[in-house]
Amino acid sequence: MGYNLGEIKDIREYAYKKMILFEHRAMLFRQIHPLAFQVSPIDGVARGLLVARTPDTVAKIIRAILLKENIFKIQGENPDDKNYLLFDNLTNSPIRVMPKDSAIRLALSKAYEEVL
Repeated sequence: MGYNLGEIKDIREYAYKKMILFEHRAMLFRQIHPLAFQVSPIDGVARGLLVARTPDTVAKIIRAILLKENIFKIQGENPDDKNYLLFDNLTNSPIRVMPKDSAIRLALSKAYEEVL
């Protein structure tokens, strides 16, 4: 078993193209893919995903989760920002989002109160 690589003329070009593909996928999932923030149907909280690039980073993430040692940073202190965003410090992946607009927050909380 293994990958069918076919005929590769230039291994460096092949590796470069694969690297670009993986970089594009990581950027897609971290920044613009709809799964980057899914809203929970139970409580209305937008939950993110962690995009790890190496096995070492995955191990650090799992360790931090199990030992409750996650470190986060908040973006949104700028008055022009429409939301507060919480990012994982290891991967810089978005984890949570909260609208600054109190009317939107209230509407979301009321909508999910009815579900519970």
